[in-house]
Amino acid sequence: MGYKSIREIVESAAVTHLGNQGLTGVQIVAGVSAAINTLPIVVATVDSVSDIPEIAQGLGNFRCTLTVMVVTETDEASSASVHRERSEKVMSAFQDEAGLAAVFTAAGDASMYSCDFKSLEDGRGERTFGTSYSYEVKAVLAP
Repeated sequence: MGYKSIREIVESAAVTHLGNQGLTGVQIVAGVSAAINTLPIVVATVDSVSDIPEIAQGLGNFRCTLTVMVVTETDEASSASVHRERSEKVMSAFQDEAGLAAVFTAAGDASMYSCDFKSLEDGRGERTFGTSYSYEVKAVLAP
C-alpha cells in the first residue's frame, strides 16, 4: 500500500460517507478543482492539518479542518427547497459520527476519534445557492 496523506484519507472518508446519504443526482468530490463545473455538487476538502495538543506529537495523530460545500443551481423554482434538503442531508451525515468512523475503519488507513461541527455559512452566487460546513476531524493514522 502506498502512502496516503491525512488530507487524502479524511477527504476520501467524507466523500464515501456522503455517497451513502441518498444524494442522488449530486456529484460528490474530494478537493477543489477548476475542472469541476457540473452542478449540483458537494465538495469535501481539508483546509488545514495540525497536531492534537492533548496528545503526544509524532504518533500520527492529527486535527483536520474539513470544509464541506453544497452548491445548487438557482434556475428551477424549487431550487431553494432542494438546496436546503441537500444541505440538511450533509449536516445529518456528519452528525452520524459512528457511521463516519466506520468508513475510516473500513478503509484501513486511519481511525477517527471525533468529528465536531464548527460553523455553517450560507451564500448566494449569481445563479447558485451555496452552503459551507466546517468540521474539526481528529484522527490517527493506522500503524
